[in-house]
Amino acid sequence: MSLKVEKMRYQKNSISYWLALLSIVFNSLYMVDVLENMTILADVFIGIDIIINILFMMFVFLGSEKAKVYSKTWGYILIFIGILSILRISFIPYRLHFIVGSAKGISFNNFIYLCIMLILAGVCLIVSGVITINKSTKLHNYLKTIKE
Repeated sequence: MSLKVEKMRYQKNSISYWLALLSIVFNSLYMVDVLENMTILADVFIGIDIIINILFMMFVFLGSEKAKVYSKTWGYILIFIGILSILRISFIPYRLHFIVGSAKGISFNNFIYLCIMLILAGVCLIVSGVITINKSTKLHNYLKTIKE
């Protein structure tokens, strides 16, 4: 066990890094589909969603870089962003399908696709955060024993 933890001192946390980047891919696929349907409901909510997506991608990229070096704080931030990603289903996809109505809004299949993209992005971030916190705790505890 200590050999694995010793290796963590010199190796990057690549699984968390790649999971966070994968969430950006899922978020981008979500955003492309939303922008394709923007003509259905071009209002202030679409603008807000675009700003949220830009901030999402910026913070997730920063978080992926921090997760790569075992930052426990950023592990918690990635979990929080992952939960927010899943909660975003109630913002644009729900509005495009249920409030606008399926006659004028997006189809149910498109709604499900948008939901799946947001859920996958959120799950990737939550798993990335949990892995980062777990590895960071192990590394921190190991480094405490070395210093003693």
